[in-house]
Amino acid sequence: MCYHDPCHLGRYSEVYEEPREVIKLLGGKIEEMKHNKETSLCCGGGGGVRANFKELAIDIAKKRIQEMPKNAEKIISPCGLCFANLKSATDKSEEFSSFVLRKLKEGGF
Repeated sequence: MCYHDPCHLGRYSEVYEEPREVIKLLGGKIEEMKHNKETSLCCGGGGGVRANFKELAIDIAKKRIQEMPKNAEKIISPCGLCFANLKSATDKSEEFSSFVLRKLKEGGF
């Protein structure tokens, strides 16, 4: 899987490693996108883009999806707007808390 750094959690709040650590602790393996952490690109879902320019938002999400490493089966994000917008462009989008819950249930924690 690859991890999409949401704008507000990443560049604005500088939270990069913590979500990755949770994914790894739960057995996930992250394949990094070319643009990640401080250089991550927007998915097109925030800032009112999706609400006002839906087709543009989907086009931006498609470009973000194209950057996924070839061996990554899912793109995961803890932002609801990112998840929803990426999901409009691919069935490979997974929301962070859903991933965590699924892994906890699988692991019997």
